Amino acid sequence: MSYLNPYALDELLLHKVAPPPSIDEKSELERIASLDVKGFKEADVREEIINPLLKIIGYKKGNEHSVDREKHIKFVGSTNRYIDYSLTVWEQDFWLVETKRPHYNQEAFGYKEASQAFEYAAHPEIRAALVVICDGIKLEIFDREESVENPAHRLLIKNLAREYINVAQYLSPVNVWFFYRRRLLRELDRAFEKEGNLNRVTEFKGIMSSHLDGMRSKILSNFRANSRKDENGYPESLALADPTDITESLFFVGHSHLAIHNMNEVLLKECRSKSIFHTMYRLFPDEPRDANDFYFMHATDFLIRLEASDINVNWAPSWLGGQKVSKDKAVALQNSLPLFLSHFEGDDSRRVISLVSSAYRRIAKILAVTTPQIRKSAEFRHLLTRLFEKESTWKQILSSPERNMIFEWERVSLVETSKFVKRFSRKNEGFKVNSAKQELIRILNYEVSLLDNIEDYKELVSEAGIGEAHPTEFCSVSYDNLGHGVLCILEHYEKWRNYVLSNHRNLVEENAKLGSWAARKILGEEAGQSYQHTYDKSIACRRFFFGDEALQERLNNAYGRI
Repeated sequence: MSYLNPYALDELLLHKVAPPPSIDEKSELERIASLDVKGFKEADVREEIINPLLKIIGYKKGNEHSVDREKHIKFVGSTNRYIDYSLTVWEQDFWLVETKRPHYNQEAFGYKEASQAFEYAAHPEIRAALVVICDGIKLEIFDREESVENPAHRLLIKNLAREYINVAQYLSPVNVWFFYRRRLLRELDRAFEKEGNLNRVTEFKGIMSSHLDGMRSKILSNFRANSRKDENGYPESLALADPTDITESLFFVGHSHLAIHNMNEVLLKECRSKSIFHTMYRLFPDEPRDANDFYFMHATDFLIRLEASDINVNWAPSWLGGQKVSKDKAVALQNSLPLFLSHFEGDDSRRVISLVSSAYRRIAKILAVTTPQIRKSAEFRHLLTRLFEKESTWKQILSSPERNMIFEWERVSLVETSKFVKRFSRKNEGFKVNSAKQELIRILNYEVSLLDNIEDYKELVSEAGIGEAHPTEFCSVSYDNLGHGVLCILEHYEKWRNYVLSNHRNLVEENAKLGSWAARKILGEEAGQSYQHTYDKSIACRRFFFGDEALQERLNNAYGRI
């Protein structure tokens, strides 16, 4: 991220944008701001101002971001003291509030009002870097590590509704949490400011690295616990997705089996509440539509669940069986499975679309890996996610520059495939398959030319460290991700797993010869044993290159794999 100076980078990585107050919370802030505090006692300031304000910021008793009132601490000589409010984040004390009765004719708090709070903050059980003092008229936030003379932020309570977000930027739980990481960096600066021995720095780096590695199991445990609390997490949020979003967007990327189940339950619910035609026609129109490997995997799961449901099918496209499906829903699967498992053998229109989708994805990855500007853009989007998204959401947890790069070539593939289908589809004329096939060949030749101008693409991918699980370079080159993915779906359904073994064993074996572990598992091969089905590039040539061995050889060689 050399395009950002180190200070700006730290600011983005160690801050979060506090969420704005809800309508009800804004109304409560306005109520607090309008209070006439004449005659208020300290207890009134706590009850009418601090208690509701802390709830709005995100602290509630018993939550993971909680509040301890009248917290007891001890000093030398068995001296007992009680902190008005000690705020905890994940059960650790992070900051405190001291309340006072209203002080009129006093623009700012003096030593007399602040000293007690600073004394409490220094206690080893508290170690609060942030100290808040409020008397109902004004509120001051002190950053003890920056200054105990001047507050980091001051506001008048009458302006609270308007300036609330400034308070939340300091005191919201996630910002306080990040504040302590900034504190660690400050301490490192102090620890090594006068160091003159590089060996000492190296030694300390080793200690810190070892310590952080030791925290991995704890962090993973926290991840599992916190992710379950995210009501809008993945895959639970997919159960609330819009049906059109599912068929036009979400079906195009890989998901866990539970997520696929949730999405298809939404579609089945739509089938029950509306005419099934709406869902079926979006998923399986008569004419070829934009789609990719993942799309047909998820569509297979939908057809299996539909076949097992009580839903009556009153329409299906001719390529799935047409009116026969209304009499027997299994017909749709019986017609689709041999197409999906053979990469649309006998249906060149859908085959070309599937192949061009994979080609666009491969080309987008080549450009992402070899173009620094694309990686910088992905890094910056990650920083924005870190800044704006809630810390416990799946979007936040899974965000990284590398993941954003993967999203980018998924997006490019989706957009360009849609354009491709529109370009070769003519109303009342059908899909111009021969023209589309020629364009596919042109795209493949362009892909080869790109790779020919890269000295060592495999090494560049390795150095990029993207960690993509999806075998982008090999899909529809030497490996049939469509056939493999559909077999992964069938693996969950004994009825249809047995059906393909009985009726299309040859196609399962072909996918095994292209490297599908799902095919080998269905065929009964044990993990770790020597493969009975060795790789057969003639199958790949037929499925992905329409028998053009020369083009197949050029692309395989360009990727460095036969």
